[in-house]
Amino acid sequence: MKLFGQVSGIRRNTAPVASPDTPLIVAFHGGTYTSAYFDVPGYSLLDRAAAHGLPIIALDRPSYGATPMLPASEMTLRGQARFLTEVLKEAWSTYGAGRPGMVIIGHSIGAAISSMIASKPDGLPLIGLAISGVG
Repeated sequence: MKLFGQVSGIRRNTAPVASPDTPLIVAFHGGTYTSAYFDVPGYSLLDRAAAHGLPIIALDRPSYGATPMLPASEMTLRGQARFLTEVLKEAWSTYGAGRPGMVIIGHSIGAAISSMIASKPDGLPLIGLAISGVG
């Protein structure tokens, strides 16, 4: 599903804030995967988060799912981080009202990109970063 402009992904429980201490969670997949990496039936991070009242969005990185590829010069980790920072700003504007901040989850290449976003959050209300599968 298209979530922001040309960016596709999956979202769960992004309804108005039920509890003021629930951050907006955004997840980025690794290489060869899509946002569905976080939505495997029976093991879905999205379903588990929603069951606990946590708002979560898994986004497709450029050239995955229905998200188009960036120009070749921007398909670097840093280029994708810049692009996705702007997407995160839109996500925050759309789903962040009343929340204390945003937590990013990244796996593999998504973790490397998430780390780059966290190193230069450019005004994002980033309050947490969880990464796995990256050296």
